[in-house]
Amino acid sequence: MKTKNLLFPVVILVSFSLLTAELAAQEKQSGATYIPEVGQQGKDVVWVPTPQELVNKMLDMAGVTANDYVIDLGSGD
Repeated sequence: MKTKNLLFPVVILVSFSLLTAELAAQEKQSGATYIPEVGQQGKDVVWVPTPQELVNKMLDMAGVTANDYVIDLGSGD
């Protein structure tokens, strides 16, 4: 029973190590830093940044001042 209890953490550790190594290898192969593009193909949704003018207008309409704490939830990108 002790062997079975010790085996699980070892399997998890080895799996995590292999996954980390694979991700590092994929990043190294790509070479270039990912830069999103407006209307980029192959994504579930189209990424379009909000123009700064519109952001400024929204902040003005909300009455945001330098004393306010604003958190931009964004899209997750």
